[in-house]
Amino acid sequence: TTCSFERPAWELRSSSILVDDIRSVAETKNTSLYWNNSELIPLGDISFSISGKRKTGFLAPTFSVNSKLGLDLTMPYYFNIAQNRDLTLYPRIVGRRGFQVGADLRFLSQKFASEFGLQVLPSDQISGEDRWLTKANFNYYFSSTKSIGINALRVSDNDYFADFGASVLAASQRILPASLQFNGLKSGWSYKAIFQGYQVLQDPGAPILPPYEWSPKLGFSKEKSFDLGVYNFDSFTSVEATHFTHPSMAEGTRFVGLSNISTPFQLGGIKLEPT
Repeated sequence: TTCSFERPAWELRSSSILVDDIRSVAETKNTSLYWNNSELIPLGDISFSISGKRKTGFLAPTFSVNSKLGLDLTMPYYFNIAQNRDLTLYPRIVGRRGFQVGADLRFLSQKFASEFGLQVLPSDQISGEDRWLTKANFNYYFSSTKSIGINALRVSDNDYFADFGASVLAASQRILPASLQFNGLKSGWSYKAIFQGYQVLQDPGAPILPPYEWSPKLGFSKEKSFDLGVYNFDSFTSVEATHFTHPSMAEGTRFVGLSNISTPFQLGGIKLEPT
């Protein structure tokens, strides 16, 4: 922090600290949080990593008091399940809304990488409704040339971010994308297929027009180099077709094609590459 070392605003004091270099862990006894030289919170015995490795335990809490939420306190707890898996729980007290619980689960392997998140606040004390947020980010690799990805974010209602967002930027989110994408490579051609939709959070006082969805978007591209006499040529070809859908406007399909060939010429200290 920016506190002066000679007069720290807060500090942790312990009766003893044992450092275990073999396990890369430090353990303290009778630890307390002091504020302006006065004991504020007794924390008891604490252990923490000294090597930067992951370790199960509490993470730094967040605390605020404001007119919108009242008391807002989150105490994250981290579970180091395995080398390639972990789980973080986010119990949160929201004074004017109720008790919210959140969770983030992460997996990683040679075949896939994924992250799933959930936030739930049952029976909001103001709206009387269940409030929730869910997100998913999943990528699976069938082989070195084929993969599939899912990315989605959804909330329970139009006002979720306005009510629970921790910043003006978070509260201003109104278009939440969700996509399914397949990528591959075959005989030098790269190809992809993408389905993309949106959840639009509407404000009755300032409604916005939903964007067009891709249902789907297909693309093919190829790069190739070849020699013609003493010259080396690079070629690129791309073809794309997208079908656009919309809940209230005209729908249609767009085709885009691009092809070019280029070769470099060296003229003294100048390099030209006409395309």
